[in-house]
Amino acid sequence: MATDWIQAKPEGLLVVPAGIYLDPSKPVQQAIVSHAHGDHFHPGCKEIIGTPGTIALLKTRIHQGKSPIFKTLPYRTEFTFGGVTFTFLPAGHIPGSAMIYMTWQGMRVLYTGDFNPQPHPMAEPLEYPEGHIDLLITESTFSGKTFTQLSPEEEWKSFRERIPQGMPALLGVYALGKAQRMIRTILDHDLQDLILVHPFIQQYHEVYQSLGFQPGEVYPYRKKRPERKGHTIVLMPPTFFRRMAQSGKYHAAFVSGWDKRNKQAGIVDWLKISDHPDRQQLCAFIEKINPGHLWPIHGDFSPLEAWAKEKGIGLAT
Repeated sequence: MATDWIQAKPEGLLVVPAGIYLDPSKPVQQAIVSHAHGDHFHPGCKEIIGTPGTIALLKTRIHQGKSPIFKTLPYRTEFTFGGVTFTFLPAGHIPGSAMIYMTWQGMRVLYTGDFNPQPHPMAEPLEYPEGHIDLLITESTFSGKTFTQLSPEEEWKSFRERIPQGMPALLGVYALGKAQRMIRTILDHDLQDLILVHPFIQQYHEVYQSLGFQPGEVYPYRKKRPERKGHTIVLMPPTFFRRMAQSGKYHAAFVSGWDKRNKQAGIVDWLKISDHPDRQQLCAFIEKINPGHLWPIHGDFSPLEAWAKEKGIGLAT
């Protein structure tokens, strides 16, 4: 097809005329990174281009000894490599997350990275591109899942009622993104809840605040903390969460679009909260974009391909 100037390589997606990779998984000379989650960048790249939010978070994530050259470009600012024009558009996933809009020889392509079309207090709201899109390259993380997400507020309210009286709740969350989303959701519901976090989570608070986001007040786990009338909620990254869930001392739940309940491992509950679109939201997003062709990546995309064929949307692969 006419948009074969973007190719899948072992390192990641290569924009051929520009000689630049999108979200590479291996070290490359030059990369455009959609956001700061670990599966969308490699610290061994020589140069990384991203939004101010993405670069601020990457500087926290990447040790200085390995630090690439960082180049920061704001949303909606055009920049060009090899005749290809690039523009970052807010993706609504985490602070700084961007969809990458590209034009070359009259062809218009949108690469979503990870995105979230729903309202999100801890990220810039998603912004749709103007005009026709010839090729949409989209994540399809949950295209094979049939669950429908409630709002995080509804999901938390329901979960909070299931916490046994006097027992602390333990939440498994990713340290960047999901943790801050949950902290804000919990405190918006009840300021009496006491939130304890792992240092891996706390390190991102200052970065969020510098970017204009306020997750809310938390305290280090295992340190002196104030008394509160509400529940005690402990937030831990996956490895520490699994270890603590096995103790049986907590009402333990993983926060994810994936159901990770396992009573033998002490994981007794599930909060269906994701910063990715569920299948219904993903299809609605694609219909709104109405692309000439669709290229799903990052997930089980066979159900999405079947849906696209029914809708008369061409497939790029």
